[in-house]
Amino acid sequence: MWVTLGCLVPLLATALAWLMLESVAWAILAGVCSIAAASGLGSLIDRFRLAAGGGPEQRAMSRLRSYSERHPEWCAHAYRTPLGLRVIATHRRFDPTEPAARDFFRHLDVDPLYPSERLRPAKCRSGSESSDAAAMRRNAVG
Repeated sequence: MWVTLGCLVPLLATALAWLMLESVAWAILAGVCSIAAASGLGSLIDRFRLAAGGGPEQRAMSRLRSYSERHPEWCAHAYRTPLGLRVIATHRRFDPTEPAARDFFRHLDVDPLYPSERLRPAKCRSGSESSDAAAMRRNAVG
């Protein structure tokens, strides 16, 4: 609903300014101002809605609790990082493309890019080193 209002308000303000003032310049100015106002109002409404839900961390923990109640066999741990929460399922290994993992990601509202990028083992932890690290070691003066 807010997206529709955010689109209609600038259009109506522009049309109204053009009809009342019969000036294209005033119509453009009214359109630009109403776009800025609608954008700011939309952001403000989103922040209030997020705060009313307890904030992003609280909403994520609520989703995790809900999933854990429906899937008691899952053992998942959440911890805070500088960029937000991280959740790790510890009861078994997962392929990020398998249905159980996709269902978990969908329930937690995980960014669609995260599973494909973050669940691959990092080279520094998988036993192989990057070509840059190997080149630096070969070129080191010993």
